[in-house]
Amino acid sequence: HYHHRREERILVLHGRAQFRLQDHRPDSPTRDLVNVFTVDYPGACVRVPVGIAHAIVADGVMTVLQVLASSDYDPTDDVHVELSHW
Repeated sequence: HYHHRREERILVLHGRAQFRLQDHRPDSPTRDLVNVFTVDYPGACVRVPVGIAHAIVADGVMTVLQVLASSDYDPTDDVHVELSHW
């Protein structure tokens, strides 16, 4: 999913997580490009700007994430995008 108004920062507190990001910003030179990467060190932070679809796959027994958001959750701001098939 991505958001029209909400930016997020996702911290990896423990464990390992694969991030899947896809640019859906209309005027971006990287529109539709996909970035898949794994983060496996505590304290790492991934910034997810407005318009970037994101999915996270926990890789391991004990993965702990913390999400810091620019606004409260609003379901009308979510746009569903399928990122789990990669």
